[in-house]
Parts: sequence; C-alpha cells; structure tokens
Amino acid sequence: MSQLTKMLELAFGAEGRRRAEIVSTLPKEMSYVQDGEFKTIKRELLLTEAIETTGLVQTEVANVVAEGANQQKCWFKVLPVYNIKGNAYIHAYGETGMYAVEVPEAAEIPNRTQDYGAAIFAIKKYAQSPKISNEMVEDAIVNAIEEEIKFAAKSVLNKCEQVINNAMLEQTTSSFDTLNANQGVKAVAAAIAELRGQGFMPDAIVMHPEMEAMCLQDLTPGNFFPGQSVGVGDALVPQGYLGLKWFTCGVADVAGGTYTWDYDADDEIGAMVVDSSRAGGIAVARPLTVKQYDDPVHDLQGMAISMRMDAKPFVALATCKILH
Repeated sequence: MSQLTKMLELAFGAEGRRRAEIVSTLPKEMSYVQDGEFKTIKRELLLTEAIETTGLVQTEVANVVAEGANQQKCWFKVLPVYNIKGNAYIHAYGETGMYAVEVPEAAEIPNRTQDYGAAIFAIKKYAQSPKISNEMVEDAIVNAIEEEIKFAAKSVLNKCEQVINNAMLEQTTSSFDTLNANQGVKAVAAAIAELRGQGFMPDAIVMHPEMEAMCLQDLTPGNFFPGQSVGVGDALVPQGYLGLKWFTCGVADVAGGTYTWDYDADDEIGAMVVDSSRAGGIAVARPLTVKQYDDPVHDLQGMAISMRMDAKPFVALATCKILH
C-alpha cells in the first residue's frame, strides 16, 4: 500500500484497529506543505486527530503526480529547461563552427562577434483532470483513485513530450537515410559522424521503441565497456555506449506533422542524435502542478493537473534524424 492510499484511507474514516494498523506503518515523523509553510507531524497524532486538518493528503497527491510523470520523461532529461514567467520567452544562442585566425606577432588581434540566433517560445497550457467519480470517493476506492491521479499526470507529461518531439522533428535539417541497410547501431554511428563532421559534439539519442529494439539486436557483450550491461539507464541500451546517453520516446505523431515518428517503413524517423547543448530547449512557465484544493477528500473530483510550456529547436544541424 502506497503512502497516498494510506492517507486516503485515514481521511475516508478508518477507525479503531484498522486506523492503528495504518498509522503504525507510517514514518515516525512526516513532512508536508500547508498554506505555503513546511510543517511536520508525528504519526501518533493521527490516531486522534483528523488528517484533513493537515496537508498530508495534498502533499502525497503531489508526490504521486511527480511519480507518474517521471515515467514519461525523455526530452526533459535531454534538453536544457528554462524556468520562466509569462507567456513568451526569447532565448538567444550563438553560432557554431567558427575558427580563430592566424595573427602575426605584434599585429592587432581582430574582434569577431558571434552572429546570434533567437528562439521565440510561446507558452501553452496542457492539462487533464483525473476521472474520480463520486462513487469512488463514497466507497473509498483508494487504489483506483491513486491510479487515476497517476494516469492524468502521465497524460500531461506525455503530451508535453509529444510537443517537444514534434518540434525537434520539424526543424531538423541533418539526416542519415539507412536505405533499408546499415540500420540499428550502424545508423546511430553514421549519425554521430554526420554531427561531428558539422562541428557538433553529439551526446544523446532519442529513439522510437522500434529503433531501440533494432539497436538491441545488434548488441552483444563484446560491444560493451567494462561494467556496462543492457538494462541500465533510461533506455535498454547501456548509458555511455558510443559516447551517448540513450533515451526512448514512445509518443505518437502530432496530427498533420511532416514526419512519421516510427521505424518499420521507408522514410519514417526512428531516432534523433543530438548535441544537447545546441539542439534546442524547453521553456516552462508552470511545472507539473496540482491545483490546490481545501477538502482533501471531496475536492478530489475537481483536481486539475497542468503544465505550461513550449519547446523550440535552436541550431537545426545540431540534430541528426535517422530515417528508415
């Protein structure tokens, strides 16, 4: 039983021996946020005091939202995230591939200012409410309530990941077409070479699950560095293999998009290898947030989970698409 289900059961009126059993499994001292203040409470007080007078339920709801969302994170772990205020943000970024000039002794050293580009972020809100019915509350179906909260959090993060994935697909100009040969790990190596040849330092790859499966078929123990094994990190491919951080993004295509995010037919995009410091960024005006509510039980039906964000590519050549 998770911490939230325990809190909900206490809030729904567990009494006598059952209440004592639940309280005995809680940490001896618990922390929560209430009215903007950080507070603590000893578990024994919950034997007699109503949990509704504390912020324990709301705090655990926020923890469950974060837990559900973390399972969907991919691009949020790859690209830089800018925490901003307002509905718009302009991010300036410099050029790449410059070379200094040879300067004779005692000669004046020339000044050279970068040509800057700008990414204009337009913040949008993505939100969903958990489907928690009156009957679920009345019947105290705590496990189902927790699953609905997790589902809503996953849905919001999944949509944000889809927005980022589509933005990177649409603006990327560099690509490697496997032409139905040299797929899997060989295609990844070719994309790395493509980026290095443009003066970038590729450090991460985001794959469609079908591309990940193809790469896994290429991997044998002889491919690994000492201490690496399949199953480590945010993808099943070992972290650090080919000098990359490996991530898997299983989102669906955005309707009307130019490219198909898949990897089982010609011209579909199965992965993007990126120089994460140059490829793009994510602006977040509101992180994943649970709308505040006063009644920790009956207001569950009105809960809203939301995020305000936008994503933009920076240097198009800093990402290399891998085509089937």
